[in-house]
Amino acid sequence: MWSNTILNEFPTFTSQYAMELLHSLGSKFDKIYFSNENLQSIMLDFAKRDDHCFYHLASHAYWKLRRNQQYDLLEFLSFSITCLLEIET
Repeated sequence: MWSNTILNEFPTFTSQYAMELLHSLGSKFDKIYFSNENLQSIMLDFAKRDDHCFYHLASHAYWKLRRNQQYDLLEFLSFSITCLLEIET
């Protein structure tokens, strides 16, 4: 499932590193990411708009999930990115 093709969609080293960080969480992230095309689109759009903010969001999600395996990663990412995109417009 995971390949450089996915990472190459993300335009900067920072955004690619953020995705690698999330991918390092293993199947919990991969399952959420690959089963939700809307989330994929939102994450890519956000990474293209502000890669540093995207990295900080990914880092926050990474640590939340590392501390709590039951953490709702999908809800966090969807809500956070949607809110941040709305603030920009």
